[in-house]
Amino acid sequence: MALDPDSTTIYWHRELPPRDAEAIGDHTIEATSHRIPGTPPLRDDLWDGCYHDLMDRVRVRIHQEIARLGGDCAHVVSEDIEPRRDERSGEMWMYGRFEYTLYRRHGNDPAGNKNTAKLSARSDTDSWTSVTASPGASTPLGDEQADGVRNA
Repeated sequence: MALDPDSTTIYWHRELPPRDAEAIGDHTIEATSHRIPGTPPLRDDLWDGCYHDLMDRVRVRIHQEIARLGGDCAHVVSEDIEPRRDERSGEMWMYGRFEYTLYRRHGNDPAGNKNTAKLSARSDTDSWTSVTASPGASTPLGDEQADGVRNA
């Protein structure tokens, strides 16, 4: 799945994903910036560089995860960024933890199944029966068979 670099695929905090997008999972990404010497002179400029490097790395990682997990966009809902320091080497860097929700637009199934879910149900004879169901449609499984349902 190729992502269009001109389209928005990452929505930050108050930005909302498209209305026709359906949440398919919550995920977390951790990233670090490049390391800088921990000397006080020019540290503010170096920290700005670390912050921009961290954010660039996070954007790349989220785009990779969107493609890997078969989504269309992600909504970053929280972030925690903090400085880290290695006393032995005297280096400093930024660490970030970002929680996001992955979304898929309606009609975009990476397998080309047009938003159908394939379920397998176990019958009394211990054989597996495959059932294809559209979102929101009921399946021929009764409540008594519900514990035998699993993702195929």
